[in-house]
Amino acid sequence: MRKQAAADMETALNGLRKRAVSLFDIPSSYRLLIEDGGRHQEGKATFLWVKPDSEEGIAVTFSSEGKLVEFTQDVPDEWNRRPVLPVNALRRRAEQFVSSHEPKALEAFSHVTVTTEKNGVWVHFRQEALGLPLPLSGCRVKVHQSGAVTDFTYFGVQPLPEPPARLVEEAVCERFLENDVTLTLVLKLLPESVFAGGGGTWRLVYEPEPVYLTFSAETGPQAKAAADEENVNWLPLSAEAVSACEQGVESLEELIGIDPVHYERIQQTALFAAENQTAVVWGRRDRVSQEPDRPYRSIREFFLRRQEERAAMAQLDANTGRLLSFWRWEEEGGTLRLSREECLERAVSFLRRAVPELLPLLELASDVRDDGGDERREREHFRFRVRRGGIPCEPGFLFVTVHSSTGRIERFSGLDAPPNGLIHAPIIPALPPREALRRLREETVFRLQWERCRDGGQSLYRLQYAAVHKESGLPVRLVDACSGEVICERRHG
Repeated sequence: MRKQAAADMETALNGLRKRAVSLFDIPSSYRLLIEDGGRHQEGKATFLWVKPDSEEGIAVTFSSEGKLVEFTQDVPDEWNRRPVLPVNALRRRAEQFVSSHEPKALEAFSHVTVTTEKNGVWVHFRQEALGLPLPLSGCRVKVHQSGAVTDFTYFGVQPLPEPPARLVEEAVCERFLENDVTLTLVLKLLPESVFAGGGGTWRLVYEPEPVYLTFSAETGPQAKAAADEENVNWLPLSAEAVSACEQGVESLEELIGIDPVHYERIQQTALFAAENQTAVVWGRRDRVSQEPDRPYRSIREFFLRRQEERAAMAQLDANTGRLLSFWRWEEEGGTLRLSREECLERAVSFLRRAVPELLPLLELASDVRDDGGDERREREHFRFRVRRGGIPCEPGFLFVTVHSSTGRIERFSGLDAPPNGLIHAPIIPALPPREALRRLREETVFRLQWERCRDGGQSLYRLQYAAVHKESGLPVRLVDACSGEVICERRHG
C-alpha cells in the first residue's frame, strides 16, 4: 500500500511539474530546487526553480485538486527597461491571467480594486456581502509595469456571512473617539510600504490608544480590560559601557566572530531575505555537501539540507552592508564558565562595534529568571529597548545571546532601519495632544467593513466600523506631532 501511494504521488507530481513548466514557460536551464508533494502542507504541491548562478527563481503551488493557488517569479533587471504600460492595461493583464486559470472567477469575484505599488500594480478580485468586499476571498495578482504577472494568490470562494441582527449608530464610535481615545508620543519608523506618504523616515508621532480604531458593528466600542503590566525594570547602560572604546572592525567576519581559517562564505543571496536585504551564509571548510546525493526535494528536506551545511547566517542591509541580524546553527561548547555579568560585557562590547550610534539610547531589561546558586546557564539572553528623550521608539528592541562556555555571540537581532534618522528626528512636539486629537477627529469617518477572524478554530467574518480617512478611505493610524498630518496605513490583502 505504501509503495503504491508513493508511486501515485510521484505520478501526480510528474504531471503537475510538466503542467507548471508548460503554463509558465520555465526555461530548461533553470534548476528544480524544491518539489514538495504536500505531506507537510495540506495536500498542496509546490515547485521552485532557480536560475543558475542567479538569485532569480520561479515558484508554483497547486491545490490538492490541481488548481493553481500560488505563483511567484522574480523580476529580471531587463524587465525594468521595458516600456511602462498604463494602469488600465496592467489591470487587463491581471484579468486575463485570472480568467486563464479560473474561467468563472471574474463573475464570482465582482469587487475589484487596483493599488499602485513600486514598479507595478496589485489587482484584488474579491467577493462582496452587503456591497462590501470580503477580505481574503477571491484572488490577488501583481502585474509588473512591463505587463508581466509576477505574483498570484488564490483564496477561493468563501461562505457569505449573515448580516448582523442589529447595528449601532456611527455616532457611538464618533463619541468614543472624542471622549475615550488617548494619544501617546512615539518615535516611529514609517515604511512607505506600510504607511501612505511614510517615506521610510523616522518621525515623532502621536499614536492613539487603542491603536486600531475598529469596533464591532453590533456592539460598538467596549470597555477594554486592564492589560497586565510588564514586570520589567529597564536600566540604562553605564557611562563606562557607553564611552568605552573598541578597536575598529575590519570585516563582517571579524564583527561576529567567524574564523576564516575554518569557515567560508558559501552563499550571498537575496533569496529568503526581506526586501532590500541580503543573506550571507557561512559553512565549515571541511563540510561535505549533501545536496548532489539526495533525491528528495521537499521543503522540509531543503531546509534540513541547508541546516546541515550551514554554520552561521547573517542578514545585511543590501544598500549599506549594515548588520541586521545574525545567528549560529553549530552546537559547539567551550571551556569557559562565564557569569551573566561577564556575558553582558561581551554583549555590550559587540553592540559598541555593531551599532555604536544606538548605545547611548539603549536600556537593558532586568526580566531574567534567577536560578539561584552559582549555576551557569549555557546561554545568556539580553533584551534591550531604544528610547530617546524618554520617548519609546518603534521598532525599538534589540536581542543578543551569548554562549557562556565559548563567549561567542550566537544570536543578534537589531533594527531593520538605519539609526541615523532616529538619532536626528525631533523629540519635542509642536502640537499638544488635544490639538492632535482634534485634527484626528476632523479627518476621520467611520465606515463599515468585513473583517475575517477565527472563533474556536473556525474562520468567519464579522462586520465592523473602522476609522478611515474621510478622503482616501485608508485606515487612520497616527498624527504627526510636528505638522499635524494625519497618517494612514496602506491596505494589503
